[in-house]
Amino acid sequence: MRFGFHISIAGGFSKIAARAVDMDCQCIQFFSQNPRGWASSPLRRKEVNAFITSISLTTIHPIFIHMPYLPNLASPDTTLWNRSVHSLCVDLRRAEQLQVSYVIAHIGHSGDQ
Repeated sequence: MRFGFHISIAGGFSKIAARAVDMDCQCIQFFSQNPRGWASSPLRRKEVNAFITSISLTTIHPIFIHMPYLPNLASPDTTLWNRSVHSLCVDLRRAEQLQVSYVIAHIGHSGDQ
């Protein structure tokens, strides 16, 4: 069994590995975008490279990206569902860029349907 924490990305992805090591994490998860909003900025190559390099110097694995809270992949509302799928795609692309193998999503709720 491995144990870890949700790690803040405040200050950039380059700080994740050091924070995780300081907390004696064996595995981690983090948000790759704003957890409480729909907008996201493109990843900067420098930050991506810094994350990949710094995490490769540790034994931390597995690593998970956690999707934001707003998406609802079970929503019957087409607009919300489309935004949710877009958010999932953003995190899947970011996972690929950051060489992270896992993405966690909450399926959401379909309401009374």
